[in-house]
Amino acid sequence: MNNLPLVSIIIPINKDNPYLIEAINSVLNQTYENIEVIIIANRCSVELLKKLSLLNNIKIITTDIAYITFSLNLGIHQAKGKYIARMDSDDISLPSRIENQVSYLEKNTDISIVGSNIDLIDEKGKLLNKKIKYPTHDKDIKKTLIYKCCLAHPTVMFRKSIIESIGGYLYGPISEDYELWLRASLIHNIKFGNINEVLLNYRIHSSQTTSNKNRAKIFINDITIKLRYLLQTKKVPLLLGISYSILVFIKNMLIKAKE
Repeated sequence: MNNLPLVSIIIPINKDNPYLIEAINSVLNQTYENIEVIIIANRCSVELLKKLSLLNNIKIITTDIAYITFSLNLGIHQAKGKYIARMDSDDISLPSRIENQVSYLEKNTDISIVGSNIDLIDEKGKLLNKKIKYPTHDKDIKKTLIYKCCLAHPTVMFRKSIIESIGGYLYGPISEDYELWLRASLIHNIKFGNINEVLLNYRIHSSQTTSNKNRAKIFINDITIKLRYLLQTKKVPLLLGISYSILVFIKNMLIKAKE
């Protein structure tokens, strides 16, 4: 096991929720054993911290700073791993997720960021029979990123040294991942991959950041990010990406108005 690269799994949390322990257990029970689990606990209750302290093989870092980008960068800074794996406190990583992603990155040394497909589950953990597939090759991922995010953030594993070298997470509290992927693609030409397998169950519930009630905030953030990199890179396809975001937002608002 000592010859295997260490993987640091970072889970930011800011409140107790009924899915938290299940999410943590899903990364503690991976087929790949050379891991450390880092929980960044933002303004969590004493009761929650006591509950987490009873779990084995995890490192808890507390902070009063309520920004996801700060928590993620703090986790990366504290991580000992060659690879960083992201995980949210309400999702479930499938048992072979870390093993598959480490194998992929070890074989594909030119790829620095890799995600996977996801299955959607409901609040009770029941599969919703909706699998989301993403482009798998770097060229296709970069084409799609101009229009929308095509890496599921909780599925992502990346090379720590590469993400540190480009400044880590810079944008938040919504779309912090999309900004990082666009910056990595457009400014630094970092290569991406998605494994064409479901490695994570993504939970749909009303209190998550990407819920429908935050649709307008997500739209504004995405437009802002695209405008920023249009001005910085002068890449004309970003105009198409901005137009796409506007059309999708209008379509969704019309659908909502009819409901």
